[in-house]
Amino acid sequence: MQAVTISHCQNQISLKIYARLFYPSHGQTNYNLLHLCNDDPQRNVHLTPAGETQARAAAERLRNAGIERILVSELPRTRQTADIINRHHHAPIETHPLINDIRSGFDGQPVADYFAAIAHEETLRVFIAHFTHLSDEQMLDLKIANCEYVEFEI
Repeated sequence: MQAVTISHCQNQISLKIYARLFYPSHGQTNYNLLHLCNDDPQRNVHLTPAGETQARAAAERLRNAGIERILVSELPRTRQTADIINRHHHAPIETHPLINDIRSGFDGQPVADYFAAIAHEETLRVFIAHFTHLSDEQMLDLKIANCEYVEFEI
């Protein structure tokens, strides 16, 4: 929990704010099967039938989570995954370009080349490392599966 003090004129109120943050990765895509990188929202990269199944499984695990708001990147696979997860919640889904994948210059290139230069799933690794106080070395060792999610209580 996080303590917050709100000051208005001479009155001060102390509040305990409790929030849960779920950060799922998207389901399997056609580019996953081709072992290609994708960071361009304009490319036709979409969930495969297996990715849709993974998203439905994540939706079931999150069925009772009480999700009130969903943020997605501009990459279609994130919206597809969110739409499936949101079937139980009917929460507003907001698209935010600031959470897009890093434009690595490897779009459409083999993942093997990308791994040599930049860690895949870096955004989720950074979130996990931040909230669990991992060292840089521990963060680099994290492995995240398709549609795996991590829950943070902040």
